[in-house]
Amino acid sequence: MYTDSYIDVSDYTLLVHEFRNEEKFFIVDVSLTKAETLFVRSQFVENTDEENDSRNSTTIARIAEEVTKFVAGNSFVELTLRLDSFQDYTAFTRAGWYDAIGNIGGMQGFIIMIVGMVLGNVTEIDFLTEMIKGLYLKRQPT
Repeated sequence: MYTDSYIDVSDYTLLVHEFRNEEKFFIVDVSLTKAETLFVRSQFVENTDEENDSRNSTTIARIAEEVTKFVAGNSFVELTLRLDSFQDYTAFTRAGWYDAIGNIGGMQGFIIMIVGMVLGNVTEIDFLTEMIKGLYLKRQPT
């Protein structure tokens, strides 16, 4: 078991969370010898907005698994670690509301959207009042 990290974008206080990864474990059987080859790579997840929210963790991938009959004097588990000097790096930056508006459609698009919504409401009210006036408030010849 080892400590791993994951990113929770819905958590606004802490972006990078740690958890105990229990996926990589070995079942030891005294009648068998189990040989495992694991690929280990370091990873760094950085929250660029906050220094305390960055985490170092490890990625472990199971490459090969072999089970043979146990021979007296040999070990029950043979573990081969392939260590990589390369480090996975992931950086996250949270955007503020002003940056988000700029990324979605720019400030001009945002202002045009607001003006369109206001004008749409005004024209809808004008249309409804003209329709009500035409149906109920004008004298109809009989």
